Amino acid sequence: MNQDDSIVILACPNPRREVEAVASLIWDWIRNEPDLKLNECALIVHNMDIYQPEIERVFESIFNL
Repeated sequence: MNQDDSIVILACPNPRREVEAVASLIWDWIRNEPDLKLNECALIVHNMDIYQPEIERVFESIFNL
């Protein structure tokens, strides 16, 4: 039986770590799926005021985007 990895549940101690974990998953998908583009990925969060600065910091610092 093949594993379905379309939904991933992560337990993280804070928003920064959540974003780092998701960014890492997205980066792996991009590397492993040549046809997948970064602009085809999305992050859905429950409070953009908290997550937006973390998303910007993580993607800028780790992935130079």
